Amino acid sequence: MAPLNRYTCYGAIEVVAIIIIIIIISVKLIQICYLTYEIHIIRARAVVKAPKFSHITPILKSLHWLKVNKRIEHKLLSLAYKVLTTSQP
Repeated sequence: MAPLNRYTCYGAIEVVAIIIIIIIISVKLIQICYLTYEIHIIRARAVVKAPKFSHITPILKSLHWLKVNKRIEHKLLSLAYKVLTTSQP
């Protein structure tokens, strides 16, 4: 084993810092994916006017092939949500 000096310690500290940064970024990405999924569910319930606590699987299956007017409604709800929550559509 090589003796520890300040250069090897700095290298070890850099590696630990990089690992911590990667973990933080991974957690943030997971949170963003979960939020996106939740928004998708909320929009799907809004389109079919389903209650908040109804099962989502049948709703998502029923939206797989939307009629044209329902697709337009879903797109408009999506755009309206984006405009209200962010500064751009």
